[in-house]
Amino acid sequence: MELNYVSRYTSHGVRVEIINSRTWISALLLCCTFILYNCGHNTKDKIPPLAENGVLDLRGWDFTIDGPVELNGEWKFVWMEDSPRFIQPEFDDAKWENYSVPSSWMNNNKEKLGYAWYRLKVLLNPDNGLGIYLYASRTAYVMYINGKISITNGKAGTSEQSTVPEQKPDILAVPHDEELVLAWKISNFHEDHNSGGPVYSPVIGDIREMNDGLLNMYFFNSLVLGVILMMAVYHILLWLGRREDKSSILFALFCFLIFFRMLGTSLFLHRFFSGDFIYHIRIKIEYIGISMGWVVFIAFLSTIFPHEFKNKLLRVFQLAGIGLSLLVLAMPTRIATMLLLYIQIVLLLVVGWTLYSIIRAFLRKRSEAGIVLCGIAFLLLTILNDLLYSHLIIRTAYIFQIGLVVFIFCISAILSTRFAKAYQTSRHLSLNLQEEVSAQTKIITKKNQELTRLNREKTDYFINLAHETKTPLTLILNYLNRYTKRTGSDPDLNVISRNIEKLKKDMINFLDFEKLERGQDFYDHRTVTDLSEAVADAVKLFSETAALKKVRLHLTNEEGIYVHADPYAIGRIINNLIDNALKFTDHDGEVAVQLQNEGEKAILSVTDTGIGMSDAQLDNIFQAYHQISHEKRNIQGIGMGLNIVKKILGDIGGTITVTSSPGEGSCFRVTLQLCVPDGAPAATTGFAGNETGAVVIAETQDLTDTAFDPGKRSLLIVEDNPDMLAYLKGEFREEWNVYCARNGAEALRKLSMVPKVQGVISDIMMDVMDGYTLYEELKKNERYAALPVIFLTAKNTQLEKLSALQKGVVDYVHKPFDIEELKAKIGAVVAVTEKQFEDSRQELIRHIVTYAKHGGAGEDLGTVIDREGGRFDLSEREKEIVMLLMTGKINKEIADALHISVNTVKTHVASIYRKCGVQNKIEMMNIFKTK
Repeated sequence: MELNYVSRYTSHGVRVEIINSRTWISALLLCCTFILYNCGHNTKDKIPPLAENGVLDLRGWDFTIDGPVELNGEWKFVWMEDSPRFIQPEFDDAKWENYSVPSSWMNNNKEKLGYAWYRLKVLLNPDNGLGIYLYASRTAYVMYINGKISITNGKAGTSEQSTVPEQKPDILAVPHDEELVLAWKISNFHEDHNSGGPVYSPVIGDIREMNDGLLNMYFFNSLVLGVILMMAVYHILLWLGRREDKSSILFALFCFLIFFRMLGTSLFLHRFFSGDFIYHIRIKIEYIGISMGWVVFIAFLSTIFPHEFKNKLLRVFQLAGIGLSLLVLAMPTRIATMLLLYIQIVLLLVVGWTLYSIIRAFLRKRSEAGIVLCGIAFLLLTILNDLLYSHLIIRTAYIFQIGLVVFIFCISAILSTRFAKAYQTSRHLSLNLQEEVSAQTKIITKKNQELTRLNREKTDYFINLAHETKTPLTLILNYLNRYTKRTGSDPDLNVISRNIEKLKKDMINFLDFEKLERGQDFYDHRTVTDLSEAVADAVKLFSETAALKKVRLHLTNEEGIYVHADPYAIGRIINNLIDNALKFTDHDGEVAVQLQNEGEKAILSVTDTGIGMSDAQLDNIFQAYHQISHEKRNIQGIGMGLNIVKKILGDIGGTITVTSSPGEGSCFRVTLQLCVPDGAPAATTGFAGNETGAVVIAETQDLTDTAFDPGKRSLLIVEDNPDMLAYLKGEFREEWNVYCARNGAEALRKLSMVPKVQGVISDIMMDVMDGYTLYEELKKNERYAALPVIFLTAKNTQLEKLSALQKGVVDYVHKPFDIEELKAKIGAVVAVTEKQFEDSRQELIRHIVTYAKHGGAGEDLGTVIDREGGRFDLSEREKEIVMLLMTGKINKEIADALHISVNTVKTHVASIYRKCGVQNKIEMMNIFKTK
């Protein structure tokens, strides 16, 4: 049949010849016709007889004309009994039960593991050329013919120790007798699944024909293996030429896996090697070949059909295959065979999902989907043919391996076509590069314009949102100020006011930034501004904030310095620099503001002793939305202040420079052109109070620990937001002794100084040491290992919660939260922990008292441990562990009893061995045993 070709053109205009899918469909229909035709043409004239009640009569069977016969039917059977008399032809097996062969033990309500005897009497015409062929039975057997040992497969024993598994085919000539008595012993102690027993029937026939058939099988297997190996090598060479194409190397790996699995499960290994070692190797090759086969194959398909095979199921199936392979490799063979059912279940799921995905790709008109679908369909048809042939419904042949080769050729055709397309595309591009570049440039320009439009629409939306938000914020703030003036200041209202001011500042910064980005003129820089007065007003404004933070704010101000600039813009520059300096300067630090005249320039510098910045941070501080600190220091903002300062200075001809070192503070230096006032009054910034948007996040809350009350339980609260920390302290102080910490490191220091606490509530994102690190440090310390911890955080993703719970955190509470619910949770958790500790303590006391009374005839155990422990300089904790070891406790039980980790127990045990000069537990117990 001629191959039909159609011409297709790629997006680059490349002409590519692709095999028409009708050709593949025609070939598939031909195979279907062949199989269906044979379904109704069974050419056997005679149906082989079946054994009945342990007797098979073949005296009317001509093996030369009618062919070989499978010894199917009712054999005599006895389960888990063994006697030398069973092999004797004259043995009376009438009391044995009838058992159908072939079948597995599990199908007849027997155990998976065990042994059994089978007997069959075969009646024959005298014939000089007969033989019996046995493929394999699970997992070892021996067959006696007329009382003489004839065929062995491994060693059929009566226990796992006496059985040697082996699975290899064998052919043996039978005696020239008219009556054959077959005594067949089968043992299975190595495969823990439902295939134990005679899963294949013995075959009797012309010995020369069966030998020829076995040789043909060897030849055909060799041919198939050679083809698959050649395909693997070919695609490796193809990959070496184009290493960016992963599909070639993945398909080569798939071919190698098929090759080694067929090599392990075929007749070759059994022909040249024997013994139980090769049996174990064969089982592992077979199982790993299946599970790793689908791992590589679906990875290969994901490179061909990325849209259909890129989902979570792909990773799940791959992880399942890798996990099953590792289990098979690590486990003993008998236990590994128990995984066969799971491997088959996952394989069926993979096949179903693969078919579904390829059909979906075919419906979406993916170019290679038709070829893959035809290859898989042909492979499934060959499997169907083999099933029908094995049940004597059709008379063809076993052709699964042909289907496998055709399937591999189909996949190889896809890769070859893709390689040809890539080559022709590359050739076309090299000849038409300029045209392609021009076309792609037009496409990119169009896409860029579209993205710019979408970005502008998004920005306009946020600008409108910011404008709409400013109105209700202003109303809220005005009504709040009116209420405060009427009723007086209140700590709760102060928190609300500060956060509204912060939100208002962020909105103003965002709107100003967008205006500057679009080049909108909203400053009048023709105005003469008194820079000296503006700086003095700003320092005065921030003096209260500095005092609350206990930061010394200094001003060195030269009078009479004027500049051409909008006073509001000047206020933005000064306030932003001072605000940042105060934010990033800790208690007892200093901020120095200096304004001076240097020739025709005005120099404004703001120097602090804060955290400083690295060179990497200095490179980005003037970028929009960049945060000065990479640590979470409860410093709020959206990172646009310095960018706005930079843009304003650019508009008025000014410059800004910064010098800084981590831990040594920073110095911002602004240079402006001086001007001489023309006699008119100079403008000032005109701001008072907090109109410039400076947000004061002051530590006005009382964050000291509550006085210790022995009648209350103690609670440690770790939170970097002072308002939140003060709120939690106020809520819990009535029923708890409350200790406050601003980060994990401070919490650890406080734990070492305060009385024992019963619970911890902690934020996650904190400076210096975050909540996760704090929790890990607590677990390392046996004193705090059992301390219950509840995370209180604004991070509310399910992944974050799962991560925290997996680490051992008791609970994970989202902000905003119900304070009564939080109180109930920490109370319940602490109560349960105390109850568990008390139960464990009482149990430990009971064990020690019981052993001390009954563990020895003389001196009690506690006295011996105290005396000998003192001699070896053991600590009290080590003596406790010795006591528990002497009572038979294991490390996990000791850890639970003492509320410490298992690793801590192991460390103490190692220290005990070292101090006592022993190597193991037995030697140690000899030292501390009672007299």
